[in-house]
Order: sequence, then C-alpha cells, then structure tokens
Amino acid sequence: MRHLLVPTDFSQSATNAMQYAAILAREFDASVTLAYIHSLPMDPMRIGEVSAELYRDGEAQINDAATDLRERGLRVEVRVELGTPTARLKSIIQNSDVDFVVMGCQGEHYIPAKFFGSTTTALMDEVSVPILAVPNDFAPAFPQKIVWATDAVPVRTTETLFPLFDLVDRATTELNVYHYRGRKAAEFPEKRIKELLQDVRYDLFTQANDGATVEQAIRGFIRTIKADLLVLVHRDSRWLSRVLMSSNTRQAVWTSPVPVLILQEQLSFAH
Repeated sequence: MRHLLVPTDFSQSATNAMQYAAILAREFDASVTLAYIHSLPMDPMRIGEVSAELYRDGEAQINDAATDLRERGLRVEVRVELGTPTARLKSIIQNSDVDFVVMGCQGEHYIPAKFFGSTTTALMDEVSVPILAVPNDFAPAFPQKIVWATDAVPVRTTETLFPLFDLVDRATTELNVYHYRGRKAAEFPEKRIKELLQDVRYDLFTQANDGATVEQAIRGFIRTIKADLLVLVHRDSRWLSRVLMSSNTRQAVWTSPVPVLILQEQLSFAH
C-alpha cells in the first residue's frame, strides 16, 4: 500500500473516506492522490457552457482538502478532471502507480436502484486494484477486528490477499474468516484457506444455512463480533459481472454497516 487514490464529490461519504485514507496513509507511509471529476452536462447543447463556476469551486475545495492533509504530514497530489467519473478514475489508476483506492459509499440504509450502481461498485468491474468503500456514518479508525467473508470458490493466488495481510499484521486481533453455507450448499475449501493463511493469525467460523440471505448472515456476524472491516474477493467475470447487479459484493457494499475492502481477483477468459 504505497499510493492511495481518494476520489471526492465533497459529500459526507467522500469526506469520511478521505479521513479514513489519511489514517491508512500515515500507517503505511503512503502518498495520496485526491481526485475530483467534474461531470459533463447531460444536455449536449450545454457542453460549451460547462458550469465553470462549479468547476472552480470544486477545484478550490479539493485544494483546501489537500492543504489540510499536507499540514498533517502527508504527501498529497491533486487531480481535477472533466468527464465520466468511472472512466476518468480508471484512467488515473491505469496511468499512475496507484495501488489502492479509498471511496465513500452510502452504507447500511442505502437502497440502490437495481440497474444503477454507485461509482464505487461500477469501478470495481473496471480496475484490478483493491477498493475500500467507507460508509458515510462510520467513524474512521484503523481496523482492529477484520472479517474476511469467503465463499465456496477458492482464491487462486496468495497475492490477491496481500492487502488484507498488511492490515492484519497491524491489527491487534486475529483475522476472522467467515463462511455462510447459504441456500446452495457447496463444499467449503478449508484446506485451501489453511494454505493461504499459513502465516496469518486467524479464526475460522462456518455457519449453516438458517434461511437468511448471504448479506443478512454477514451483517449479523459483523454485529455479533463487533467487526470494523469486511473483506470480500471480487472476481472479474467481465460482462456477466456488470449484468448481475445483485451480486454478493455489490449488496455488501450497498448495505454494510462497516467499511468493505474489495480485493480483486483477475480471471482469464477466452475471447
């Protein structure tokens, strides 16, 4: 974790994410890029009069935020761009050394439109770096009680979990590995979990299907142990991932009471 990208639209959730990113940057001695993406007008006839005043206001606000972080001893760069947020953020990530993204999300009581995910969930289909989604009502603090919610599909490479290992190394408690069998029970890859976590402090919890959805079961476990970070592995299924807007990862980001770290596992497909 060397270079954090923190997009902002100056909302409460984005401001909260910025504070969380500052904690991580200090802990890992990482640099920070703050990004403000000013959207184009919906009406193409108005592109020539792109709200210049709002653009300047946004530029002033993000520079003020950067100054505040620099005064706290952090290395901060600012990017102000015009365009579609997901596309511009993807470009920043691909053309720089960003290795971790911290973004805001609405949190537990947000009900998203079925076919329109947030920028956070849209971006996770477009990039390969980990994304941390921070709810707007979560008080930023370095995570101490971390839950990795696993499914029946084994993680292919240990490298996928490296950002998680970095956090666990600095936490005061062991990693909590949680598996809910759900409605379609499949064999849990416990052997593979042990291989992946052979050098990590962890406890393993499995829960039989009790009629709850996966998301409900995860939220219940988080509350029971008072966790402060949920970790999920998001697998790149290309077009399918974009169509299945009710996937477990999206539901978790939309409804989690604690920040969600999305680790990206890139799979290969023939075209």
